[in-house]
Amino acid sequence: GKTPKDKVIVFTYQTIVNKVDQTNNALAGAEFTLEKKQADGTYVAVSPITLTDEQTTFEFKGLDDGDYRLTETKTPDGYNTIQPIEFTISATHDDASLSLTELSATSTSATFTADLANGSLTTDVVNKAGITLPSTGGMGTTLLYTVGGALFLVAIGYYLYDRKKTSDKKNK
Repeated sequence: GKTPKDKVIVFTYQTIVNKVDQTNNALAGAEFTLEKKQADGTYVAVSPITLTDEQTTFEFKGLDDGDYRLTETKTPDGYNTIQPIEFTISATHDDASLSLTELSATSTSATFTADLANGSLTTDVVNKAGITLPSTGGMGTTLLYTVGGALFLVAIGYYLYDRKKTSDKKNK
């Protein structure tokens, strides 16, 4: 007898990202990199995207279930760079009819809308206008807290020493 041939069905999805500003107007002039998380926790680049001056929407095709990270590598002038968006694509299929029954992407920093008919997930990436203020303090405040704590301990030590010395004089 012959062994019947196996039929392998591979489901892949696309992610569509709309680049907008804080008032939901289309925003051009950005660059992105999409990375997939590997089993060892490292990320491998899937595809870099460079939008032309007119483009505000881009898509990544051929994605499978798993964890991804979308990083903005170039920010439009006058806007703040977004924090990398981490998301997980998950789907369920009906093996008998070979159809997609559920598709979703979960993320703490973005909302995705699924389209089962097209096997796609859509999200808006929002950049806010303005400048990012530099962090202040840093090492200066750490040094200040350390010196202040040491002086406080010295003061307590001196207080206890002086109190004991005064107590000893009274007892004599």
